[in-house]
Amino acid sequence: MNGEQLDLFPTPATSSLVPAAQQVAKTGAEIVVFPLACRRGKIVETAHTLVSRKTAEGKQSYWTRVIRSLRGEMQSRGCRAEEINVQLGAFRFGVGVELSHLEYGDRRFPGGAA
Repeated sequence: MNGEQLDLFPTPATSSLVPAAQQVAKTGAEIVVFPLACRRGKIVETAHTLVSRKTAEGKQSYWTRVIRSLRGEMQSRGCRAEEINVQLGAFRFGVGVELSHLEYGDRRFPGGAA
C-alpha cells in the first residue's frame, strides 16, 4: 500500500452532531421509539424512588424531572408530540401498576384471584 486510507466503513451522509429531529425533517423518515411501557427497569426504578421520597413535594419534584427528561429525550430524537404523549401515558400507567404492586403486593387477592 502506498499510504492511502481504505474506506472500509463509509460514513453516513448525515453527521451524528446534527440533531435527529433535523435529520428526520430532511429525509421525511418516521421515528419509532422503543415503547416506554416496555422500559421495565426505568419503571421499577421510578416507582421505588417515588416510594422512598418522604414528602409529597419530593415525589412531585422527582416525577416532574423524570417526565421532563423522557419528553426531552423523545423530542431530541424527532418524535411527534402525539406519540410523545401516548408514550408518556403508557409509562405513567406502568409506574402506577408498579406502585400498586409495591403498596399491596399479593394482599389484593389473598389465596388467588379466582
